[in-house]
Amino acid sequence: MGLSKMRRYEDVQALLICWKDAIQTFKDQRTDLQRVLTSPYNFGTEAIDIPSTDPEKYLDDEIRKFRDAHDKEQNLLVVYYGGHGSVLPLDGQLIIKCFGGAQQPYVEWNARQKSFLKGSKADTLIILDCCHAASAIESIYCDQDNVVELLAACSIEGKAPLRDNYSLTSKLTDLLKSKDLFTAGFGTSYLYNRLVHYQKIKGQVCLGDGEDERGVSPLRLVLLSRREQVRDLHICRRIVPDSDDEEADPEITDATGHESKPGKQDSEESEATGHQSATHRSASYLNITTNTERDLMNRRDSAVDIQSPGIRPAYVDTWPNMVTGTAPPTKGQPAARAALNPSQVERSAFYRESAEGRPWVRKMAVDKGDQESDHRAWFQRYASFLAKWGLTREAKSRTRPYKIALLGTGVDRGHVLSHDSHDIRGRNFTSEGGNESWDQEHSGHGASCLTMLLETAPFAKFFIAKVTDRHRISNADIIAHSIEYSVKEWQVDMIVLPLGLEIHHDGVANAISQAIRRNIICLAATGNNGANDRASFPARMHGVIPIFSADSYGNPSPYNASPMRHRKNFSTFGENVRVWRDDRTDEPAYKSSTSFAVCIAAGMLAAMLAFARDSLQLDQRDWNTLHTPAGAEKYLELMSTSRGGYEYVAPWLLISNEILMENKSESEADFKNAIKSQIVMALRHLR
Repeated sequence: MGLSKMRRYEDVQALLICWKDAIQTFKDQRTDLQRVLTSPYNFGTEAIDIPSTDPEKYLDDEIRKFRDAHDKEQNLLVVYYGGHGSVLPLDGQLIIKCFGGAQQPYVEWNARQKSFLKGSKADTLIILDCCHAASAIESIYCDQDNVVELLAACSIEGKAPLRDNYSLTSKLTDLLKSKDLFTAGFGTSYLYNRLVHYQKIKGQVCLGDGEDERGVSPLRLVLLSRREQVRDLHICRRIVPDSDDEEADPEITDATGHESKPGKQDSEESEATGHQSATHRSASYLNITTNTERDLMNRRDSAVDIQSPGIRPAYVDTWPNMVTGTAPPTKGQPAARAALNPSQVERSAFYRESAEGRPWVRKMAVDKGDQESDHRAWFQRYASFLAKWGLTREAKSRTRPYKIALLGTGVDRGHVLSHDSHDIRGRNFTSEGGNESWDQEHSGHGASCLTMLLETAPFAKFFIAKVTDRHRISNADIIAHSIEYSVKEWQVDMIVLPLGLEIHHDGVANAISQAIRRNIICLAATGNNGANDRASFPARMHGVIPIFSADSYGNPSPYNASPMRHRKNFSTFGENVRVWRDDRTDEPAYKSSTSFAVCIAAGMLAAMLAFARDSLQLDQRDWNTLHTPAGAEKYLELMSTSRGGYEYVAPWLLISNEILMENKSESEADFKNAIKSQIVMALRHLR
């Protein structure tokens, strides 16, 4: 059966059962299996040990908790038992037992299995490595839509091998380590064929020589369901945030003990694109001559003119238009590409270029034509992505507007009127002017920040908090008050701070902590003074997502503060961004700042959160986890790639190479399901 006909799973969870007093061989074999399920497959695993005292109640409770936590229609559950087994003489039901200790307790397995499976929603694979394992077969599940398979170590009458080389668990563990399996994915029928073939090539066949346990072949039994046309369970490596940067595990070998070669899907992609396979993508950026350590060191030779503000306790990020030269002609921005979709996908890396030529020093564009080209190309690609996945303002699937508070210098009334179709409200928190003057601005900074948000989250509802009328803040208590008001009165989902303080401020910290406790996501700019200053406050505050700047290729901007230790240092497009107007000519200009980067990052995150909520239809538990500061940070990780010490964020990076490989010719629904699976897997680590 082709992989395209098998169900794709959002999450895979395994319950691994042994007796507490079992012999060490059983426990060691379970540990080895758990290790390979955890890595490279990235499955969730839980190992439990049945006690000798009241074992039935313990197992009932653990099985019930496991099902309650993970029984969802798009999940795959794996239930494994390794140990001794026997059969009740009257009805032939399987019992699992422990010969260790004085009590020699046992549990009737069929009753637990029946209770677990009846009314379940998730597809289930039961693996029994014990004598008489096939006695667990039942025929009570034909009125359900989920598929249940049993992988039994032996027949009803058979004895299961115990020795490491011959047991079902040992053979299964060895096979699952094969790179061609975990890279491309496989069905359970294919896995079973490999198990039998593995036994054959290893000479584990009984020919009457008295070594009975060598001659036991496992059995695969499909417990019928109404979904009879989909018999195979599809098993593949789950995608986690850092999986696209993993190196191949040198300990992973094929079934014959030799180093495994890439699976078919990896090989096909390598031939088609001329690039490395998915399992070796961490080295792919060596093919890009920018942003190497040599480049970063050479930046000190660039005559970067950064206008540093005076040393004061508080400041609003300014946006100097920094220029140091132009990139070579070969580095011209390509035309904007269509957003990735199930039928038309481009498999080469984002803005990948040839490794030929000498490294060049990273410089910021000075030519206005180049600046316009960079800005247009990035935003056209972003707009295509929004349109493809139904994230435009016209999309009708949204459950409710996403509310964003923007702190800063207010906005210009003319700018608000030009976007009268959007829901934009505000309040003036300064002592100058009345509350109606939130839409009066002289600097253009607030209008430019709002423009970034309107372009990246066109469907959102915006609340403008005017905390200053200039590039300086005389009283940081105003910031604290505006944050408290945004939380209590506006009840926003997200707070964007394109500003920063040089020193910690208790009032601001307390207000942000209050927002974080209510799971309001806060993003802040990190400043524009390069390594001369630390990342500004509150960007360096735990719970706040710090945003640095990058050019349209993802290269870190020279004016970024140094990356913070033990933090995720996210960056996105913020260099040579077209702002609303130029103060001298009243025409569009191109400027650079982490202020713009944080607004673009906030808009992207809001759009992708709405995508997860409305298009992927996350259940309430997953959504509640995703829409937290920690969940949002994990989501940004999924949309990022490491670049020059920062994590560059772009929403199309969420479509990882693994998803492309698994969905070469699939529908949009399958694409969304694969993305949903990736998100759910990442959230699991936060619970």
